Amino acid sequence: MNRNFTLALAFALALALNLAAAGAAFGWTVEKVPDTETANWSQPLPTRATGRAVTNAETGEWLRQWPGTYFETAFSGDRVAFRVGAGDVILDIRVDDAEPIILSKPEPGLYQITGLAPGDHRLRVDVASENQGWATTFGGFLSSEDTRAMPLPAREVQLEFIGDSHTVGYANRSTQRECDNDEVWATTATSRGIAPLAAAAFDVDYQVNAISGRGVVRNYGGGDGDTLPQAYPYTLFDKTRTYTDATWSPAVIVIALGTNDFSTPLTDGEPWQDRAALREAYADRYTRFVLELRERHPDAGFVLWIADRPEGEISTALQHVVDKLAVRGERRVEMVIVSDLEMTACHWHPSLADNQRVATALNPAIARQLSQARNTDSGEQSRADRLQQRLANNPATPWNVYGPGQVTEVLPGEGPQGFPAFRVDVQSKASNPWEIGAVNSIEKPIAKDDVIVVALWLRAPHLADGETTEIPSFGLSLSSPPYDGIAGSTATVTHQWQQFFATGTAGKNFKASELGLGVHLGNAARVIDLGPVRVFNLGPGADVSGLTGE
Repeated sequence: MNRNFTLALAFALALALNLAAAGAAFGWTVEKVPDTETANWSQPLPTRATGRAVTNAETGEWLRQWPGTYFETAFSGDRVAFRVGAGDVILDIRVDDAEPIILSKPEPGLYQITGLAPGDHRLRVDVASENQGWATTFGGFLSSEDTRAMPLPAREVQLEFIGDSHTVGYANRSTQRECDNDEVWATTATSRGIAPLAAAAFDVDYQVNAISGRGVVRNYGGGDGDTLPQAYPYTLFDKTRTYTDATWSPAVIVIALGTNDFSTPLTDGEPWQDRAALREAYADRYTRFVLELRERHPDAGFVLWIADRPEGEISTALQHVVDKLAVRGERRVEMVIVSDLEMTACHWHPSLADNQRVATALNPAIARQLSQARNTDSGEQSRADRLQQRLANNPATPWNVYGPGQVTEVLPGEGPQGFPAFRVDVQSKASNPWEIGAVNSIEKPIAKDDVIVVALWLRAPHLADGETTEIPSFGLSLSSPPYDGIAGSTATVTHQWQQFFATGTAGKNFKASELGLGVHLGNAARVIDLGPVRVFNLGPGADVSGLTGE
């Protein structure tokens, strides 16, 4: 019998003993319901799902893949059931505040919890395992005739944790550093990791959006696969559905990314000439990622952390991110460096004890950000809500590209904040810049003396690092002669998405139908990507400095 098989068998036996011991200790057990008895469990219980998932309204099932998803219900009675769907998974089953029973790779089917004391109970099922290669299904909770649903108290505050294997809880239940893939999978417990430990201190809901081995611009060892920012916009890893959830509004977003970018040497064929170039690319993309998250969650605070020495390469690169965000006007950002972790789990990863150390280090920063959020929102309408009401256009309206000698392609989901990118290939320079361009519309009239801000996302994807190209004009103006402008500017565009601003004051009243948004592209042959554009009407006498970052 080889060593790996022995270890895997030992862990399987440990899980079985854990299940039996937990059931014996707390007087309740979990067991699969025989097919002949499933009809006794016909009444669905209300289920609260936290995490990214695709719901099936007809079956009541949730299809999920990002780690850390959890499902909750409340009931009165001495028994309850839940349904497990397809896909290998490890589940932590917790009743009230008891230690969980662990189900490793349960067969699909109905499972009942029996032996509970009669009365009111809360039931929670956590997905503990990481499932990069496949999605899994949870079928919700069910009751018998003598069990009734109870209200499940809501948690008002939400935290989001974004990262790599450290946030996943990669093999955190392991007590050895040498492991094979099966052992890593069997000992990974996101449900015992940094996110739930930190969130428990504040009694808040949390989401874990993390993938082991992924970085900001570079995966571990230069490996294939989406980086975390590339995968982030989607509900499942197949990228068929963009994630949207109007109920998800985290007060604090905690990010830990960089270990995989820097922990291995650069290899031949990677796009960075040296480590300095890698660090700069990391800082640029990380900065844009945070700004994209800011667009999604305008009132969130950020805690950026890393496990490294204070003078280490990753810490230095992360400080560069914080500095770049400060230049962009981001003030609600904190950086936390966590040192002296034991790293005794598989492949030198944080152990359960290390997870607790990290959560303890993060919680003061999270508490400060939560306090700032409460102070900002105390009885006042949020800045994001106020700005939303000031929008004079719909950012989702597609661009209309015109002119000879250009080819336009729509790239779904490749623009900032999940918007499409309109890629315009200007194949030859025009006689005048305005002969090739793009136009968009606004939906609300503008009054005399209104202060206008146009915010436009642009990039030139084929430029090399350090290269730029000029956009001679963009902004808001009359859509017919004499094309008088209200807010206009120029832009110096790089290969990365950037937001450019044009400001101005209306000299008279305008109907929405009289105005148009325009970008002139004919001054050079190049490829330009157009992202979303927003037009804010701030009213007369408004100060635009807080919005444009100037």
